[in-house]
Amino acid sequence: EADFDPELRQAYAETGVIHIVAISGGHVAMLFLVVNGALFWLRGRRARVFKYLLGVALVWVYVLVAGAPPSAVRSAVMFSVIALAFLVRREGSALNTLCAAAFALLCYEPMWLFAVGFQLSFAAVLSLIIFYPPISRWVYSPWTIGNVLWRVVAASLAAQVLTAPLSVYYFHNFPLWFLVANVFAWVMLGACGLIGGLLILALSWAPPLASLVATIVTWLMKGFNWIVLLLQKGNPASWSHLQISGAQMMWLYAVITCTAIFLFHKRHLALYGALASLCVFLTLISTSRYTALKQDRLIVYAGTRHTFIERIIGASHQPLFADTSWEAARQTTKDTRIGLRAWRAASPATQDVFRVAGKTVLLLGDTLTYETHSPFPVDVLIVNRSLKGLSPSSLKTIFMPQLIVIGGGHRRWQAVAWRDSCAAIGQAFHSAGLDGGWASD
Repeated sequence: EADFDPELRQAYAETGVIHIVAISGGHVAMLFLVVNGALFWLRGRRARVFKYLLGVALVWVYVLVAGAPPSAVRSAVMFSVIALAFLVRREGSALNTLCAAAFALLCYEPMWLFAVGFQLSFAAVLSLIIFYPPISRWVYSPWTIGNVLWRVVAASLAAQVLTAPLSVYYFHNFPLWFLVANVFAWVMLGACGLIGGLLILALSWAPPLASLVATIVTWLMKGFNWIVLLLQKGNPASWSHLQISGAQMMWLYAVITCTAIFLFHKRHLALYGALASLCVFLTLISTSRYTALKQDRLIVYAGTRHTFIERIIGASHQPLFADTSWEAARQTTKDTRIGLRAWRAASPATQDVFRVAGKTVLLLGDTLTYETHSPFPVDVLIVNRSLKGLSPSSLKTIFMPQLIVIGGGHRRWQAVAWRDSCAAIGQAFHSAGLDGGWASD
């Protein structure tokens, strides 16, 4: 995490393999397997108890050293419960163990219930518990490697069932190539990374051999990163700008729940529930889409160095100027565009006067000239130029605006002076630097 390149991290997220860099159950399991394998020469009941106790102790040390993130603590608690069940010779239930871990963690920190990582972590494990067994039985291969690869695919499919709605809700993204990416992640990171790391430790007495293994592992990891970046390019742009509301997510979970009950328990009433929930979900999606297609508004984004202004027309966003500062603002405005369902880019506007939602809006930029003796009434005046040489009183006389808006690319004292001047002459005023972003109704 410390030296993770932001662009590569985004590629991991958009291809569905970001979980491999989150300390979670997979890492805890690997640590226990390493401990258990290193003590393979110990036999008997007491030896197994010793291995489990040592494994639990090392797992908690590992989790604490990693900073005790919720996903790692959840995994450690679950592992401890499983180990305790083994020690007292009681058969454990995966679902009961998961619920016990959730109860223990929420007793310690109740606000974790609203943490995205906590929700995704438990949703992934719950999804594996419910859906992995039936999915894994779909395919059987006479070859061992085929069965192993299918188990990886089945686990990836099962984990996505309950985590996909949360991912779309929080991150507005669904990875199209998550199956391919996870297979490569398991082969190159799970196998090559783990085995290579252990070889480096084992060959520490021979630095040239350890360096050779480290070089090979490094090139394998670079190859995996190249594959991830390639898969990211194949993800449709629309799948990285998804938007669902909380109500839509709940109805989507209703569809998943009813469908699972029908498939696993053959309850026909659940099928009717799934169809009804799907109809409600599609109705909500269609209503949101219809509302988005009818929208027409201008947005002045809050900023400290530049003024960023764009027009939202239906499902598209249109920059009102196209310069380097606008390119720098694209990432900061992404969430707003996704929320308004207007992620498609339109050609930059060339005019200075707009008719938006029945109001006349004038963008007063550096290239616009005007006559001081020729009034030009507008409803909203957006000042997108240096404030030097301008005054609120003169602008009110010429343009007679209902509202004057200035962007955030001005000094604070200038914005405060303009606010005071507008208050003195009874002119409505908004500063993106002082008052936050502005959007037309």
